[in-house]
Amino acid sequence: GIESKIIAGGKVQFNAGDENLKVTSTNDGNITYTLSDTLTDIKSLAITGGPTLSGTGIAMGKIMINTDGIAITPVNNNDKSKIVSLTQNGLNNGGNTITNIKSALEKYGKSIEDIKNMSDTTLKNEIINSAATVGDLTTIKSNVSNITTITNDILIGKNDKNESYVDKDGKLSEAGKIALTTNASSKQNIIKNENLISAITNINNEGTKFFHVNSSTAPENIDINKNDDNDSSAGSFGSIAIGFKAMVSKDSNNSISVGTGSKVTGKKSIALGFENIVKGEGSGAIGDPNIINANSSYSIGNNNHIDGENTKDKITMKDVFIFGNNVNVTKGMSGAVILGSGSDGMFKNSQRVIVKDANVTYGNKTINFAEVGGGFAGNDKSTNAEFKGYVVSVGKEGFERQIKHVAAGQISATSTDAINGSQLYATNKFVGNLAGSVAGILNTKVNNDGSLVLNGNTSSQANSGLNVGITGGDKTTITPSQTLSYKAGDNINLKLSGQEITVSTSKNPEFNKVVSNVLEITGGPTINNNGIDMGDKKITNLAKGTADKDAVNYSQLKELKNSIDNISLSGTKWVSANPSNENNIVAKSEGENSVAVGGNAQSSGKDSTAIGNGAVASGNNSVALGAGSKDDGRANTVSVGSVGNERTISNVAPGRKGTDAVNVNQLNSKIAGVYNDMNKIKDNANAGIAAAFAAGNLPQSTIPGKGMFSMGGGYYEDESAFAIGISKMSDDGKWVFKATGSYDSQKNVGAAASVGFHF
Repeated sequence: GIESKIIAGGKVQFNAGDENLKVTSTNDGNITYTLSDTLTDIKSLAITGGPTLSGTGIAMGKIMINTDGIAITPVNNNDKSKIVSLTQNGLNNGGNTITNIKSALEKYGKSIEDIKNMSDTTLKNEIINSAATVGDLTTIKSNVSNITTITNDILIGKNDKNESYVDKDGKLSEAGKIALTTNASSKQNIIKNENLISAITNINNEGTKFFHVNSSTAPENIDINKNDDNDSSAGSFGSIAIGFKAMVSKDSNNSISVGTGSKVTGKKSIALGFENIVKGEGSGAIGDPNIINANSSYSIGNNNHIDGENTKDKITMKDVFIFGNNVNVTKGMSGAVILGSGSDGMFKNSQRVIVKDANVTYGNKTINFAEVGGGFAGNDKSTNAEFKGYVVSVGKEGFERQIKHVAAGQISATSTDAINGSQLYATNKFVGNLAGSVAGILNTKVNNDGSLVLNGNTSSQANSGLNVGITGGDKTTITPSQTLSYKAGDNINLKLSGQEITVSTSKNPEFNKVVSNVLEITGGPTINNNGIDMGDKKITNLAKGTADKDAVNYSQLKELKNSIDNISLSGTKWVSANPSNENNIVAKSEGENSVAVGGNAQSSGKDSTAIGNGAVASGNNSVALGAGSKDDGRANTVSVGSVGNERTISNVAPGRKGTDAVNVNQLNSKIAGVYNDMNKIKDNANAGIAAAFAAGNLPQSTIPGKGMFSMGGGYYEDESAFAIGISKMSDDGKWVFKATGSYDSQKNVGAAASVGFHF
């Protein structure tokens, strides 16, 4: 190990080696190392007698659970082809027999004859493509080969009880009614597979025992001690129930219950094993029997119990993980990870470490202990005040376990690494050397509780004396041989009586400055941090205020009133108004950031402006200019009048940009241009019509094997045109080819070509 000598008064600091270990200390000198709440960078966990948790998954004997799914290897057979696996791709049964399959015919209450005439093609294809059971095939064979016998059995009662299921009129007898209404229960042995009625009843009511997938309803509770209700029940969408009395309750979509008496009452949860009970969403129990009452929690092992607290029918515990057997996790332990059989996840108050101060003083030296888990934050603070949840437990009181092969943790003020045994050994060696050094220097002995024995007398500190300090100021140490004296300052009186020192203020103090939170004069004003309350008293002889934050006196207020009166009567320098005696309604600016100027002017729209007698701007960002102008509630509008009272906007400059207003001159100019363009279009159109007349009247060749050249002219609405054409007929007279060109008075050129066939 490491050896080192520490002189008296030297500093000793114990730190955690890595984030998986914590270090705590008490006043009596005990140093305690514990595991952190969360273990990190651990390659794998192997639990004696239990499963192994590693990066590849969870291994429990012949069972492997990982992100791919669940794989089960036969106990006495290592043939990989016999491995049973359940993954997202489905179930690989490894060549083993699948039993207890429920018939699709029984699921939908259909028979073979019903499928032939079924109109619902989707349901028909589902039934046809589903797996048939041996019972289905046996029933079909029995029905085909024993029609005569079955008929006779029904009519004359050929069975061990000599009872017929129908009477002579073709109606059900009492025995027939019992057979048809018997459910899959302990009384189902009334039905004998000897006749048609018993066969149909078993198919429709029993299905394949102990295997159900996504049945429509399920009972709330199943008592596995009763003889009835022995079948499994999958009561929610996408759910699976396999096993004697296995059940998935209603509203537990996409959950799986496998095993005798297993029960799931939460969405996306799983129960695998005998009598596993899972309550909560996203939870699971593997083993038997386990009880899970928490969300997003798992138990892998036997006889485990996660007992969460329910508030108003809502499960509050979550994120608990158990890996082992015989583990009990109570309420308030969300986030706990319990590893190992018999482990306990609850830390009690007796396991806390309490310290009075983060510093321990020896002589004139101070030993500072690192802060651990929120401890050493003040007197009587606990370094581990009853952990509840977010813990990792690998044992319990009286049944602790070792964690082996822990790497050395980093030791620093911010480290949360776990400390291994070798690091603790080095620390203990260091402390032992320190104790030996102190004993050698002072001829003392260090007891286990941290006290010192000096010449046979025990003392907790040697020559330390009394530490005296001023808040925010200097500190000093007064030894037993020294005297501490008190000196009175200004306006302070001191009195010594026995062992008591009384400090008081002078009856008539003198101050250059007074600092107080409250100054209260009886029957007068009160001054505090909120201001001055004059208590209904006057402030007299107050000078005129000159700065922005000075108080004003009454004469200044009178001057302000006179100025306001002058504005009301004659206006300001650049703004003037002359209201009539009849129009005395004030303007209202009710909209946010709005302005209203003029008698009865109203601006109720946001950012609106109303200027003028009776002007109204109610639309957002609108402007109403002039007496009686209204924007009619339209946003982003400027109005200079109202309906029937429109105004002309004169002296408008020509607009330059796309959003500028145009004046009448610009408008007339544009209209003149439009008329000019229309006249040009008219002339071109008239010329085109003249060209059509000229080309349309051109003759063509009518003699087989001969061609023709032709010319023509046209006139329409003061426009004229000239056209030429060439045509030819084939030798057999069946084909005619023709081409035409034209030129009109608007200098437009046109051309056309065509071909024809006689038949």
